[in-house]
Amino acid sequence: MDREGIRALLSEVYDHGLLYHAFTPYMRDYELVITASSDPRLGRPIEYISYLFVNCVFAKIDSTVSPAIWGRSLDDELVRPRPDRTYDAFVWGVNWQPLYPAFDLADQSDRALAWTASLGIPFHQLELESNGHQMTVVFSELRVRNVAEGYTPFVVSSE
Repeated sequence: MDREGIRALLSEVYDHGLLYHAFTPYMRDYELVITASSDPRLGRPIEYISYLFVNCVFAKIDSTVSPAIWGRSLDDELVRPRPDRTYDAFVWGVNWQPLYPAFDLADQSDRALAWTASLGIPFHQLELESNGHQMTVVFSELRVRNVAEGYTPFVVSSE
């Protein structure tokens, strides 16, 4: 997949909600699941979309929450917040993060260029930011698909 194809797939992600991100169970690819903005007044249903970064050779996640806010956000109650309370902290339990300012496909990346040279296929570096995390992912291909409500990207199994 070329850069323009990837850019086209990422172009409509602005200000959507990040619900989940992790390596897939087989540990080669990195997946993000987002919820696309919907407008109930227009009768549009919520849309859930999987972004699968294939052959992910690098993934780095940093917190964008400041140390001062982290210090107020350590209580486990913030993972399952009470609806009748307000908090002066980062509330983890809202279970999503707004993707803002959205995805940015790097024009030049030493890491992606090195992997391209080593394997002979194009690699790309993606930067994305939410109100809780900043992520960098280096990958060779992007696959996008809709997933249904209840989609479970990982299940603990004995197999």
